[in-house]
Amino acid sequence: ETGFTPRGLAMLQDVVGRVAPLPVVAIGGFDPDRARAAIAAGAAGIAVISAVAGAADPEAAAAELVAACEPDAGAPLR
Repeated sequence: ETGFTPRGLAMLQDVVGRVAPLPVVAIGGFDPDRARAAIAAGAAGIAVISAVAGAADPEAAAAELVAACEPDAGAPLR
C-alpha cells in the first residue's frame, strides 16, 4: 500500500498535453498491458520496481515490460 490514489490514463493524457514537449514518465502499478496503455496515452516511458524486483523471473518481467513499451507493441489492451 503506497497511500497514493491511481490517477489513470485520462490524467496522464492531460499532463502530457500540458507539459509538451517535455517527456512524462508514468510511475508504478504496471504490467505489460498497462505499460502499453500508458505509452499509448503519451507517456515517454514507465518506471517500475516491484513489477521486476517482485517477479519470479525478474529478467523475463523486465523484458516483457520493455517489449510492451516499444513503438510497434500495438494498441493498448485495456
